[in-house]
Amino acid sequence: MNYQQPSGFFCSTLFSWAESTYSSVSSPKKTTLESRELLSARIGYAWGNTSLYLFGSNLLNDEYALLRVDNSASRRPISGKVAPPRLLGMGAEIRW
Repeated sequence: MNYQQPSGFFCSTLFSWAESTYSSVSSPKKTTLESRELLSARIGYAWGNTSLYLFGSNLLNDEYALLRVDNSASRRPISGKVAPPRLLGMGAEIRW
């Protein structure tokens, strides 16, 4: 959802959802990934070719895995990559 006033104020939100899945076809039970709900937002002010804004991603602070790898063939535990936690920040854009 996006909203922008002629005065320059703007805001946008993005909500996404992904069902549970797996990382490896050969080992779906051991590489199962959780379902997830992600909410991101941005609010700011734009004028001319410049904008300043505050942003947030993973605002619901959903904890989920991005990847799981079954290492049992090499007698090692399952490894993986965890998604980033909630992130808040500010930014600027200059277009030319």
